[in-house]
Amino acid sequence: MKIEGGNNIAIKIPKYRFKETVAFKKDILGLRLKVKEEKSFAFEFGGSTLWLDCMDNYSQQDVYG
Repeated sequence: MKIEGGNNIAIKIPKYRFKETVAFKKDILGLRLKVKEEKSFAFEFGGSTLWLDCMDNYSQQDVYG
């Protein structure tokens, strides 16, 4: 059995952790930035796109695939 992710993975991140999370993915992991919007960044992540979304009203992060 082979399990594969979909085309998009979204991580909903609390506002207070957003900048450091984006910096980690870009600067430490070296993921290539595909899209930059006001409150969303998209990175190449293998065959998928990893979306980081800034959430003003979240206290913890959630992952959607």
